[in-house]
Amino acid sequence: MSHQSRRSFLAAGGALLAATPLGAVDLPGPRQRVTRAVRPAMWPLDSRHLFDLTAQIEAPQNIGQTPSGTRQVFYVTGGSFQGERLSGDVLPGGGDWMVRDASGVGRLDVRLSVRTHDGHLVYVRYRGVLWIPPDTRSRMQAGEAVGAADYYFR
Repeated sequence: MSHQSRRSFLAAGGALLAATPLGAVDLPGPRQRVTRAVRPAMWPLDSRHLFDLTAQIEAPQNIGQTPSGTRQVFYVTGGSFQGERLSGDVLPGGGDWMVRDASGVGRLDVRLSVRTHDGHLVYVRYRGVLWIPPDTRSRMQAGEAVGAADYYFR
């Protein structure tokens, strides 16, 4: 069973940042409110869109309960990325080593290798937070397309 994951990325100071809407979101569980960090005015984030990435992923390997939460591994089998200045292929072998806590919030640990359109290999690594409401998760598992406003990803 193959799934797809689509993410948008920004370039900032030589680093890649996973792009998501800024602001706050209500999450279930002990940490009821997650807000973005406030940067001092002297440290503005100067970034511009770099590319959108679509990856094919296998159904999760359910490792099970750990002291940190429930661990799942999502193996990447391929994909592509496309942007105004950079495009190419997502290579097989990367993945997301996610831990989901009791409230359903997932802590992402993603590592990928990509090959640019001109043949360069790039290692991509990012961490993030993902929360998908149960009704949205059911729709996704049924193969229905959902919008970015239907879940929280940063």
